Amino acid sequence: MSAHQRNTERRQISLDKAEFPIISPDQTVLERCPACGEATLIEVTMTCGQQQKTMQRHVSCACARKQRETEEAQARQREFEAQLVQAWAGTGLAITTFRHDTFDADDGANEKISRTCRRYVEKWPEILKQNYGALFSGSVGTGKTFLAHAIANALIKQGVSTLVTNFSKILNTVMSSRDRQQILDSLNAYQLLVIDDLGAERGTDFAREVTCSVIDQRGQAGLPLIITTNLSLKEIKETSDMSLRRIYDRLETLCPITICMDGASRRTADAARRKQAARELLL
Repeated sequence: MSAHQRNTERRQISLDKAEFPIISPDQTVLERCPACGEATLIEVTMTCGQQQKTMQRHVSCACARKQRETEEAQARQREFEAQLVQAWAGTGLAITTFRHDTFDADDGANEKISRTCRRYVEKWPEILKQNYGALFSGSVGTGKTFLAHAIANALIKQGVSTLVTNFSKILNTVMSSRDRQQILDSLNAYQLLVIDDLGAERGTDFAREVTCSVIDQRGQAGLPLIITTNLSLKEIKETSDMSLRRIYDRLETLCPITICMDGASRRTADAARRKQAARELLL
């Protein structure tokens, strides 16, 4: 046996006989969380050869772990929303005032419709998978836009990339852009697209062509679309304008969820209340 082999064997024997630190499985709990009852401070013993060392260590209980997870989730959500706002700013298409319209501010005037809108949010994974859009129709001031915005805000809170705009903004942006297709493509960068006021845009061939392109491309992308319109379902279905008829035919496929908002204008009622409040304040 060579000297090198003997040295190698001696090192191997030395390693085989070495005693490495072992954490005692018998840990002593010194403190517990008063809420969940799990340990927050423990005492452990480390053994190395003939020597023992006792040390204390803080550990996370279920409450602390949950708190940490919540804080991390909140940080991720803040980052997501900041990136979303930045993306909106780069398009020139976004309406940002919608952030105040939430389900918490819903007066519940139509409980059934409010419940349907909340269910849309709850069922979002299936909504996205099946590409189920929604069409809100009805006269001015009945709450269509508010509920569409409430859906958007609730889904943003779930980390769903969303853009809220209207057809007028889309048309103006397309008209001022050198790359029309790039603008149309940017709409499909979002999982949910909410477009307000279908029918309020200028009734030109160009406007209808752009409107049709937006709806067609959304359908091809297989992504949900929510649209609001002041037109009634009857007006939509019975229009004599064939170009509009084609647009609405596409919407029937893309937006199988139709929500008709009837009743008096909430804006008129709000205005009357404000007038009365102001009168009582000053007179």
